[in-house]
Amino acid sequence: MNRRGLLKGLTGLGIGAALVGCSSKGGGGGGEGDAENAEISFGLWDKIVADMVRKNLPAFSKAHPGIRVTVQDTPWDGYWSKLQTQTSSGTAPDVIWMNGPNFQLYAGNGNLEPLDSMVDDKSLVPTNFPAPLLDLYTLDGKLYGVPGVYNATALWYNTALFDAVGEEHPNDSWTWETVQSTADRIKKNSKGVYGIAFELGSGEVSYYNTIHQAGGFVISEDKSTSGYDKPETIEGLEYFASMMRNASAPSINQLSDQDPDDWFGSGKAAMLYGGATSVATLAESPQAKNIKLVHLPKKVNSDCVVHGVGTSISASSKNKAAARVFCSWVASKEFSELLGGTGSTIPPFAGSEQSYLAARPEFDLKVLIDAAKTGYPYPCSKNTTAWSSLEPKVLADLWSGKVDAKSAGTELAKQMNAQLAKG
Repeated sequence: MNRRGLLKGLTGLGIGAALVGCSSKGGGGGGEGDAENAEISFGLWDKIVADMVRKNLPAFSKAHPGIRVTVQDTPWDGYWSKLQTQTSSGTAPDVIWMNGPNFQLYAGNGNLEPLDSMVDDKSLVPTNFPAPLLDLYTLDGKLYGVPGVYNATALWYNTALFDAVGEEHPNDSWTWETVQSTADRIKKNSKGVYGIAFELGSGEVSYYNTIHQAGGFVISEDKSTSGYDKPETIEGLEYFASMMRNASAPSINQLSDQDPDDWFGSGKAAMLYGGATSVATLAESPQAKNIKLVHLPKKVNSDCVVHGVGTSISASSKNKAAARVFCSWVASKEFSELLGGTGSTIPPFAGSEQSYLAARPEFDLKVLIDAAKTGYPYPCSKNTTAWSSLEPKVLADLWSGKVDAKSAGTELAKQMNAQLAKG
């Protein structure tokens, strides 16, 4: 099953999300209600997870018979505009999915309820979840989201294509230079096969990783300045640009016309920068039996960006106590095992991974799980939408070869800093 919906959710921004900033700060207007006798709603954008929740609600209801849950799955294309309207009118679902680019906007405007009491009563134990996801959903020292389905990135490769040209298979000791030189030789020694493919529409499974690996950054820790004009950041951009320039990777137009997962899954590229959201597509591809994965190649480090969903409570909920009871189920090992059993995403609760590994035994998906342990949070700020929407526009000239990485990085930093200065 294709996971584009979830992929969008983990990489996308959400149209109209910035307008939530118009809502009054701290204007929750909700109430506690009865912890064991209430009707609550759960809003999310992924149908597979929504169906899994609906299927397993009887188990939740058995333990909490007085709490009636309505699952509201809205397709990604309409999710954020709908949530914006609901939030502005005080009618948002009691429990809602957040992603990294939108979280700080909603939390910063007082639209989300802190989950401190759940941490205090141990119905949410932070140490059970990957640290990068906890960092992603923490603002001003308060945790606002139960870590949920998440994405990490690995280097995927096609053993048959490597064997056909006598190349050594990738391993965890590979560096950027190893990947670049191998991709170049495969392109030159194969008929119609590119050395590598990657997604550049968003940086999550490509340049956000290499920027960090080179020692650069997208946004400063205090969220005040862009890092795109730093030499290390520019080096992270140049890594991908160079492989398109020498044609060891498809051109940006080719990557726009056909998804990188499809280039790789159809045997037209020997390597792929891909995440957990690629698993289902690759498992159903013609090349599935030849596909393996290893950790990302190293520069200064081989860390990958980690991005995932956060399950939050609306500040306007009139049943916050019951919403916390539901969220305590979402924060349980049982719920995480159910997520893993779908085979479509990495379950977040430590020790619950077996259901995920068993669902896709043809791949060594422990690589993705291990990568997340040393990963770093998706770069974001309160106004992520304002500056991240600049990335595809400014970087398009780099990917098409019209400007070099330094020029693109310098221009992007200039425009991004102008947006950050607006607060």
